[in-house]
Formats: sequence, C-alpha cells, structure tokens
Amino acid sequence: MKETFPKYPENVAIYAVGLDPLESPLELEQFRKEQGLQFPVAVPTSRMIADFRVLVQSTKVGIDGSGRIIYRDGYGKGGEDGFAEVIRNLSETAG
Repeated sequence: MKETFPKYPENVAIYAVGLDPLESPLELEQFRKEQGLQFPVAVPTSRMIADFRVLVQSTKVGIDGSGRIIYRDGYGKGGEDGFAEVIRNLSETAG
C-alpha cells in the first residue's frame, strides 16, 4: 500500500482504519509513522465495521465517488498489484 498510494494522491483518498478497540488514535498514528505510511489513519465509528461488512483483518474496501463499494477483499487476498489496479481505476473515474 505505501508504494501504491503516492502514485495517485490527487484524486483518490486512502485511509487505514484501526479496528482494535484498545488502540488509541495516538497508537494508530505511531503505527503509521513506524510503517512509513503516507495516508492517514482513522478510528472507526461504532457502525463502520457492520456497514462495511468487515469480517477479517486487513479488509480493503474501494468506494467510488458515488459512494458505491466497487472493491472488497480481505487478509491475504487481492495483493499489492490488485489493489493498485483498483486505485488506478478509481483515479481514472474520478479525474
């Protein structure tokens, strides 16, 4: 992810959302810095996990400009290249 994001920053927003209720925003920000991630981290709302049907860790969700979920994959699926393609597609349709 950290290699893919800098290529499309102008019209695609990426957020890492922590789901561990014991992790504070400060801990998430520290993790972001340690990992060298360029995109922001966020704490989910109480309904976010259910609304996005997050069932496994490292779930990736792609949402287009109309708010439609166009991509969903979980831990170990999709890979860097697959998600890079999703980001390219979002960038093309947004721009």
